[in-house]
Amino acid sequence: MINVNVNMMGIFQEHFSKCLSIKVPKDTTIIILREILICKFFNKSLDGFSYLVKNSVFSDNCNILNDNHVLSDNDTVYLLPPFSGG
Repeated sequence: MINVNVNMMGIFQEHFSKCLSIKVPKDTTIIILREILICKFFNKSLDGFSYLVKNSVFSDNCNILNDNHVLSDNDTVYLLPPFSGG
């Protein structure tokens, strides 16, 4: 198992005010982390949580991470919700 720090941004911050420290299996990818978050926090009182997580992107301090990006121990990532500029 490795530790991954997830900072929830945007609308997620209303429900997750602190960085989440999550234990995940070694070789976890972004797509797997996305599913872990949905399963672990599905009951949060955030309408459309699953949809929002599935349609959000993850980044590190500089780059958007693709779904196949493999996480390392003590990585810090940011969950950026979808934006509607209407």
